[in-house]
Amino acid sequence: MPSFLNYTLLMIEDDKDKNSAITAFLEYKVQNYYTAYDTENGLGLFLEKKPQILVLDSAVKNAYSFLQRIKKLDENIIVILIIKEENKAFLFDFIQLGIDAFWIEPLVLKDFTHILHKVSSSLELEWKLAQNNNHKYDYLTGLPNSFQMQESLDAGHYKHIVLLDISNFSTINKQYGKATANTILQTVAQELTNHTTARSALFKAESDRFIFLLKEEDAEKVEIFCQQIIGFFDTKSIKVKQQHINISFSIGIAQITEQEKSILNAEYALEFGKGLGSRYYYFFDGDAKNIQKEKDIIKWLDVTKEMLEKNLIEPYYQPIVNIKSGKIVKYEVLARGYYNGELYSPYQFLGSAERMGLISSLTRMIINKSFAYFEGTDICFSINLTQRDLLDEYLIKFLKQKLQTYDIDPKNVTFEILESVTAEEYLEILLKQLKNLKKMGFEIAMDDFGIENSTFSRMLEIDFDYIKIDAAFIKNLENESIKDRVIVSAIVGMAKALHIPTIAEFVKNEKILQIVKDLGVDMAQGEYFAQPQKFIEK
Repeated sequence: MPSFLNYTLLMIEDDKDKNSAITAFLEYKVQNYYTAYDTENGLGLFLEKKPQILVLDSAVKNAYSFLQRIKKLDENIIVILIIKEENKAFLFDFIQLGIDAFWIEPLVLKDFTHILHKVSSSLELEWKLAQNNNHKYDYLTGLPNSFQMQESLDAGHYKHIVLLDISNFSTINKQYGKATANTILQTVAQELTNHTTARSALFKAESDRFIFLLKEEDAEKVEIFCQQIIGFFDTKSIKVKQQHINISFSIGIAQITEQEKSILNAEYALEFGKGLGSRYYYFFDGDAKNIQKEKDIIKWLDVTKEMLEKNLIEPYYQPIVNIKSGKIVKYEVLARGYYNGELYSPYQFLGSAERMGLISSLTRMIINKSFAYFEGTDICFSINLTQRDLLDEYLIKFLKQKLQTYDIDPKNVTFEILESVTAEEYLEILLKQLKNLKKMGFEIAMDDFGIENSTFSRMLEIDFDYIKIDAAFIKNLENESIKDRVIVSAIVGMAKALHIPTIAEFVKNEKILQIVKDLGVDMAQGEYFAQPQKFIEK
C-alpha cells in the first residue's frame, strides 16, 4: 500500500462524513496528519505544524481568502483542492493562487493516492537525498545548499556574500505553474553557474534565492560582478516550453565578518534593495538609517508573532469625554504589547501583524479580552477594525459567539473603521459587513476622518454613528493653524447636517480643548484627559 510517511499534511474539510473518510484513509499513511473543520482552526494548525501539503475543500467558508493568506506565508506549500463538478467554474480563480492539483467530487480515494504521488514527487526526491546522506545539495538544482555554504564560510576564504532574489517569482509561479517555475529555477541555476570563477562559489538558498560567496576584497570588483549578472539576464530570457520569460534580481551584498551576522546583513541589504525595484543591488551599511529600518522590520516580525502566540497583547482603555458636560461617554480600546518586560504601542507591531496575515488574530484577541473586561457593565467602549477583519468574513460569526459567551449589550460597543476602508475596491463586501454589524445592534464610527475623499452619499449609505476627526488636524490647532481650523469647522458643519456626533482625537492640553469646543466638536479624547490605562473604574 502506498505510503507518505515522510510528510506533514493538513486537511481542511467541513463536511464531517468526508473528513472522517479521508482521515481514515490518510492518518496511517502520513507521518504527521492534521485536520480542521474550518479555516480559523486550520490557520492555527498551519502556523504551529508547518505542513508541506495542504488539502483544502473549496466549499469551506472563506476557502479562497484562507488560501491567499497561506500562499503569502508559504508560497511553496503543495496544495490539493477538493471541488465539486458543478463548481469547476471557480477552479481558475484557485489555479491563479497556485494550487498543484484538484480532486473532483465524488471522491475516489484511490485517485487521491495517485494525486499525492504526482504532486509530492519533489518532496520524495528531497527526502530520498536526505536518507542517502546526500543532504548537502539542493534536490532541484543540484547546487550546494546552505549546509555547504556554512562550511565554506567556516573555511574563512571568502570576503563578500552576494544574495540574489528573483524578482516577482511568486507571480511567475502563479502564472505558469509550479512545474514550469521549477524548470526556471534549474535554468537560472545553470546560467549562474556559468558566472562562477576560481574566486567565487554558488549556492542555492531557500525558495527563489541564490548566494555567491566571493573572495574579492575590493567592493568595486564585487559591484562589477553584480553588474555583469544583471546585464546578462537583461539580454537573455529563459525559454521554457516555448515560453520566453525575462528574469531579473534584487541583490543584497555584505562584507563577511562574523558568519551568521554577515548573512543577516545581506538579508537587510536585500530587503532595502527590493524597495528600489528589480535590477538593483545594495551594499550593507551598518550606519545607514534605511538598513536600520529594515532590521527593525525583520525584528518586529518575530517579536509580533511571539506576542500573538504567547497571548501578550493586552487591551488598554482611554476615555472619550463629552466636551460640554465633562463626563466620560465611552472608552476606546487600544492594543498594547508586552515583550521582555517592556510595553509597546500598536505602531510598533500592527504593521508586522498585517504583513504576516495575523491582523485578524490580533483583533479577535482584543475583542475577546475587552468583552470579558466589560462583561455585566453598562460601560460603552469602541474597538478598531481593519479592512482585513471585514473582508475575512469571520467577524459576524465570531461576534455572535462572543455575545453568547459574555453579558455584553451590542449597543454599548462601537467599531471604528478608517475612512480609507470605505474607498477600496471591495466596497460592496465592506458595506455588507458594516450593515450586518449595524443590524446586530453595534454602532459604527469613521476613524481618522478628513484624510481621504469620502462622499456624502457613502456616509449616508453606511449610516455612521460617529465621526472621529483625524489627529493631524487637531494637534496643531494650538499653533493657530488657520487651515486646520477651517478643515475641522467644515467637518463639524457637515457632520451636524447629517446629525452625526464628532470626536476630536489627540487633545493634549486645555488650549486645544477650548478650540475644538468653540468649533462645535461634541467629544474629545487625548492625554489632557487621561493616558490609556489597563484598568479603569467600573
